[in-house]
Amino acid sequence: MIDRLKQWYADEREKLTGLPRQDRIRYIWDYYKLYLIALAALLLIGGTTAWHLATTPAENWFFACFANTTANLGEGSGFYEGFAGYAGYDLREKNLLFEDQIFCQPSDETVGNTYYELLVAYLDAGTLDVVLMGEEDLVALGETGRLLDLRDERTAALCEAYDGRLVYCTSAEGEEIPVGIDLSDTALARDAYGGDCVLGVSANVPHPDQVPVFLSYLLEEGAS
Repeated sequence: MIDRLKQWYADEREKLTGLPRQDRIRYIWDYYKLYLIALAALLLIGGTTAWHLATTPAENWFFACFANTTANLGEGSGFYEGFAGYAGYDLREKNLLFEDQIFCQPSDETVGNTYYELLVAYLDAGTLDVVLMGEEDLVALGETGRLLDLRDERTAALCEAYDGRLVYCTSAEGEEIPVGIDLSDTALARDAYGGDCVLGVSANVPHPDQVPVFLSYLLEEGAS
């Protein structure tokens, strides 16, 4: 294989050596333009990827998933920018992630639903902080054990502060467990969920200290 490549290189070099400069350029372009275009694209993609890796912060301030809504809540939206400013996040230092492209119903069939599998991956990996969806679906998600019991020491203050908003699921043992906070009276619920919106905290929440900040934004700044 190496010998063939060497022979090919030698033959091509010999052809080019005897051609005028303009003819050499034309020859290379005519016979190798697809390879050149592919190489340029590869270099561009590689350079862009390297630039993003070098300039994008590796850590997150907060990560929220807004499931089953068609509202634009992601990066660049007014909602996103509003919370970043409210929380005082320096987005050059860390990321703020809002996922608004998850569509699944944990209360219904989830087998084979790639959106549900992605949501579970976020929850199980400990990268997601909170998930927002309709009450029936959030309760079903809570029954899988992937949402934090809000009586946990990490969120006990929230459990007490929002006692009147708590949403419960039933464990396999029949225990009522608080896994959600009702947000049905907020502007977010009205505009993005038709009034049915509950927030659950991941059982593996990485930034529990930021959940109260997010709730305050929704209830104080975004209340209807």
